[in-house]
Amino acid sequence: MGQKETIIIYADKRYQQLYHGIDIKGEKIGFYPFRGASAYIKDCPADVVLIDCGLKSAAGLNLLKEFKEVNPHIPVLFLTDDDSREVAVKAFRAGARDFLPKPINLTELEEEIVSLLQLKRSVREKRSSFNPKVSEYKIDLPLNLTAKLPAFLLQTIRYMEENLGQKIRLDDCARAAGLSRYHFSRRFKKYLGMAPMKFLGVLRISRAKVLLANDKLNVCEIATKVGANAVSTFCTQFKRFTGMTPNTYRQLARKK
Repeated sequence: MGQKETIIIYADKRYQQLYHGIDIKGEKIGFYPFRGASAYIKDCPADVVLIDCGLKSAAGLNLLKEFKEVNPHIPVLFLTDDDSREVAVKAFRAGARDFLPKPINLTELEEEIVSLLQLKRSVREKRSSFNPKVSEYKIDLPLNLTAKLPAFLLQTIRYMEENLGQKIRLDDCARAAGLSRYHFSRRFKKYLGMAPMKFLGVLRISRAKVLLANDKLNVCEIATKVGANAVSTFCTQFKRFTGMTPNTYRQLARKK
């Protein structure tokens, strides 16, 4: 049986009782007070975190920002009594994995937590079987790219691969596919499960991983080769996709 995973909930005592009904088999659930939560951020043992700020949306957003600065790889669900669009946008910008206005449905919340835990397990398994020294890059998708794909998708992917070092816009991809921007976006997401520009980002990071593992180019040169407009942007995106900096990835890759 695998190691138990931990769910940490930051909430005032009056809200904590709402979460005692959460029943996720085999997982540990811990509670910390929302007030003074900053003291419990460092070395947080959580696999998933819930922040319930009640009506204190400003304080909740500050806690979220502080938490993500210290623990950027731990997914956070942000819960609040303030369901305004402004708070939702700020929460996502601060790094929340999801924004959940209250009242909440515990069953739906459990499903969300289980989904995040499964995603983290999948990432861990991929890292444990990490073998970046390959001549070709592969992309993690909900679809096997060796399967027979529609011609417009093959044309688009080929266009992206051939122009990774250039600025690629959604209109460019739609033109390569021979479709209108609207129909292209809908059909692309239907087949590959993600938006075209997100797929392009995955493609660029995949190419960068191969270059980092097998090439002598420095990070700045690799950023240029995969179409990043600045090294800082490239490093941020790379870490978001892989959980590590380009230099850390290179060091791990070359130890294999």
